[in-house]
Amino acid sequence: VVRFAGSDPSTGGETAGVFVLDRAAASPSWSEATTSGTPPAARTWHSTIVDPASRTMYVVGGYRLEGGSTVVDLADVAALDLASMAWRTVATLPVGRSSPLLRLANGGAELFVVFGTRHPTPGDPYATTELHDAYRITIATGAMETLAVSGELPTNSSRALSGLDLPGGFVVLSPEPYGVDAYAATFGAGTLSFARTATCEEPRGFGWGTGITDPSTGRGYVVGDSVWQVSE
Repeated sequence: VVRFAGSDPSTGGETAGVFVLDRAAASPSWSEATTSGTPPAARTWHSTIVDPASRTMYVVGGYRLEGGSTVVDLADVAALDLASMAWRTVATLPVGRSSPLLRLANGGAELFVVFGTRHPTPGDPYATTELHDAYRITIATGAMETLAVSGELPTNSSRALSGLDLPGGFVVLSPEPYGVDAYAATFGAGTLSFARTATCEEPRGFGWGTGITDPSTGRGYVVGDSVWQVSE
């Protein structure tokens, strides 16, 4: 298990460390890894996704506090080779953001960055604006394409959304006051369209959490205040 950055309780700020949990050890424990290359800056509320085929972790966006109160939204996209533990820069988004949804496609050759939250007032970390844009990034070259977004969009904060790559397509889960909405997200040539497909009437304990799919079963899991299983 690999984790990058986040809030550092010992300093009250953010960290840029890479931490590894060796699950094969008799007594698994976290340790900080040594990396090479130019690492991304310290941050929190970023998004990560791992390509198991190439053993690469991608880090996108997030923000950091400067001087304890000035919010800096981050727009960089970085890759960490988990075999060599070497960092490289992939691309830079047009607008900094935290908590975007990420999706790898075409055998890990493309990375989609969807939505996110930004801070319009740098001096107020609690004032946020939701972004409803999306980008397709070609990993090998860093080339970026802006997608035209359409359809019925989730209304909740990007920080509360979870994305699942299920066998039938990409699904976005949005916890609403009346339940959890499921949206089918269809990626086309230069487009991304949304359609609300279902509502689960059990909103309790959903929480904020990331989504992950088990490729052996095709089931998705959302880890928040509780662990939820999602099946088509």
